[in-house]
Amino acid sequence: MNNKFRYGGIIIFTVLLLASILGLFGMAAAEDTLIIYYGVGTYRALTSAVKVLCGIFAACSIVTGALEARRYMLVEKKEAERIAADQEKLLESDRLKREKESVLSVSKRLDEGTIRSELSENMKDEWNGFSEGIGILIGQSEKMDDLQARLGELLRKNGAEKLDDAEDILDRVEQGMLKNIRKVLNYMEIGSRDRSEDCKKVGDSIEECIGENKELLENTSGFLLSLTDYLNSQGENDRDELETLTSYKDILIKSTKTK
Repeated sequence: MNNKFRYGGIIIFTVLLLASILGLFGMAAAEDTLIIYYGVGTYRALTSAVKVLCGIFAACSIVTGALEARRYMLVEKKEAERIAADQEKLLESDRLKREKESVLSVSKRLDEGTIRSELSENMKDEWNGFSEGIGILIGQSEKMDDLQARLGELLRKNGAEKLDDAEDILDRVEQGMLKNIRKVLNYMEIGSRDRSEDCKKVGDSIEECIGENKELLENTSGFLLSLTDYLNSQGENDRDELETLTSYKDILIKSTKTK
């Protein structure tokens, strides 16, 4: 795209205009001679023709300049839009890159696969001295995945659509577990294995996380068991089972609200 102002057409018509004006002045200077040789009528016709040419060339020069100015402004506008679009793409690319890298951000949903991958990397790298505890955290996360899969199958096979909120509750519990693990990963991120206080902080956070996640898993298992009892008692006197189920739901919901 040519984003330079083109003066060619303007220059051509301007040169022709100047030549016509000079011709007009030349004819005025040689008025007597031209009249003698060609007559008054011819002189006046020539003068009028040159004046018309002057007007035409002046108009062409102005129109050409205006059209070129308009073309130039459109080109500049498109160029500015292109630059702005490129800049926006760069900003969006940078935002997506930062978002992809912010795997521990609580402003978005934590991904269990990514969290487990982060734990595995730390277990193999700087924090391999805590591999046993890290392995337990990974196992707890995998256990939650298994409980979620079992719940989905239980609901599907029993046609229990009205209990779909149970899956939402387990999802909230899983997010609570992942947020607990997130705290461990953050301590690993800023800590150093060479500093005893950092190692103690990481070790304590792992131990605390294991305990909290263990409790969540136990409550989840109890919830699934009570849900199964409720489904098995449908059509019978299921009031007691429903009360137990509601109790576990309340416990799980309360536990996720504190995360």
